[in-house]
Amino acid sequence: MLRLILIRHGETDWNRQKRYCGFNNIDLNSNGRQQAKKLNQRLKQEKFEKIYSSDLKRARNFSLLALKGVIPEELPELREINFGSFEGLSYKELKKKYPEIYKNWLNDPLTTKIPNGESLIDFSQRVKSALNKILQANLKGQIAVFTHSGPIRMILSDILNIELKNIWELKQNNASMSIIEFQEGKGKVISQNDTSYL
Repeated sequence: MLRLILIRHGETDWNRQKRYCGFNNIDLNSNGRQQAKKLNQRLKQEKFEKIYSSDLKRARNFSLLALKGVIPEELPELREINFGSFEGLSYKELKKKYPEIYKNWLNDPLTTKIPNGESLIDFSQRVKSALNKILQANLKGQIAVFTHSGPIRMILSDILNIELKNIWELKQNNASMSIIEFQEGKGKVISQNDTSYL
C-alpha cells in the first residue's frame, strides 16, 4: 500500500488578502512559517520514503520548514493553476477589471479560459502527469507532497469522481493535510483538509 499525504502550503500575504497567486512566486508570511513549525511537530514521528514539492517558494519553503533537513524533489507539474491576467488581483478587483470573464469563469470554469492563463483541462492533465510520476516511482510506503490547493483539489476530485467543473467546491485551507491510500493503483480518500494540528 502507498500512503500519500498531500499538504497545502502555509499562508502568504496574498492568501490573506484573497488575491490569486497561481504561478506567481510569492513566499510564506510569518503566519505561514508558524504553521510550518506546527506541522513539523505533527510530522515528527512520521517516516517518509520520499518528499515531493512544487518548485514555487511557498510550497518548497513550507516543506523545508516542516521537514527540517529533508530536501524535496521538485516537480514543476505540482504548481498551482496558471491564473494568467487574474494573478495578483483580489476578488473585488477582478469584478471591476474583468467583470464578464470573471463571472463566466466562476460559473463555468471548464469552458472559460482566463486571459494568458491555463485552461482547467490543461491543468488537470498536468496534475495527473505529476501524480502518475509519483505513483510509478513509489509502490509502497508513505510519501509527502507539498503543493497548492488547486492540485490537491484536482487529485481528490479524480479519486472521488467529482466533475472537473466542481473542483473548487472542495475546500483546502492553508497548511491543510489530505491523506489518500493507494492499493493496486486504486485510491481511497482517508481524510481531507485536516488542520486540527494547528
